[in-house]
Amino acid sequence: MTLIILLFSLGILFIAVEVIVPGGILGAMGAVLMLGGCVASFMHYDATGAIIAIFSAILIGGLALWIEFQILSKVNSGNAHF
Repeated sequence: MTLIILLFSLGILFIAVEVIVPGGILGAMGAVLMLGGCVASFMHYDATGAIIAIFSAILIGGLALWIEFQILSKVNSGNAHF
């Protein structure tokens, strides 16, 4: 369970940091970490745990993208200082 929480937490952190450091690499790494959390949950908790992890990853990823677009819509693209 600790591995799954760690992978999801790191994935969320990488996706959140991508708002500050654009480029897509950190977001892709965050997605891979969250996918790893889904795979680990399937290995530890069978299909039920994997389904819960997948829906959680989709929800968290969608929420992170929504927050990122809310922040980026308020920042002038030529003056992206926080």
